Amino acid sequence: MKRELALSYQAQTFAIVGLGRSSGKTTVIQALIKELKARGYAIATIKHIHSRFDVAEKDTELHAKAGAVSVTAVSPRELAIMRYDIPPNLENALKTVSPKASFILIEGFSHSALPKILCLSKSGSEALEATKKMEGIGGSIMAIVDIFRNPNLSGSLAGIPVFRLYEIPKLADLLETHALEALKQSLPGLNCGQCGFGDCQGMAKAILRKEVPISQCKPLSHQETILEIYGESIPMVPFVQRLLKNTILGLVSSLKGSGRIEGTDPSKLRVKVKIEALEEN
Repeated sequence: MKRELALSYQAQTFAIVGLGRSSGKTTVIQALIKELKARGYAIATIKHIHSRFDVAEKDTELHAKAGAVSVTAVSPRELAIMRYDIPPNLENALKTVSPKASFILIEGFSHSALPKILCLSKSGSEALEATKKMEGIGGSIMAIVDIFRNPNLSGSLAGIPVFRLYEIPKLADLLETHALEALKQSLPGLNCGQCGFGDCQGMAKAILRKEVPISQCKPLSHQETILEIYGESIPMVPFVQRLLKNTILGLVSSLKGSGRIEGTDPSKLRVKVKIEALEEN
């Protein structure tokens, strides 16, 4: 897998989708919020609404009708923002999520590319046909939830694990594991300990809980020297970065014509090495 070293991290996002309107999506999201919150995580949600918000003839809608590009409503308990100058899509909705969130649970948006939890309705016959219906859902389905206990279902369907409502803790385990694996892919994997944790696994857990920023990873935040092989960034601890930089600059400075780089900002130097396989005679 190609690794790109970048100081960026977004809350782990999952879409909860359903086959049918009464599939228990909201019930599953409520249960997941409670379970993940009990584990110390902050949860944000996004809900796909098929009709307009019910603000007809309210002051907020009157502001919009008068031409306001955004309307903010403030009450003693919450703050709501309605935007009219950007497309009402999932991409823009994600930009509004609280930075404190570790997980974002999205109800709906079945055709997005997000990993999904599929909720089945009460119909047992629908459960038997679910594998065919799953083909029309975008992204990867990582779990199925059957809160109605369809008798025709066992512990898995088409190789995808099936959970009942009382097994929400196991489903939360799956989301947590998936999130940690995704985070580990964003880290160098050097297990150097310079972040203050024993290994990248410990660092990933702390980032997921929003206890530390990803910039606490020294190989990521201290990119004095960047090494790329076939377009893939190779992570290095700061000591190795300095060693590689000083070695290359030391060799280059002994070459004729190297005076042309004197006085140049070292951060703007780019060295390209071409290695060709030698043919055997």
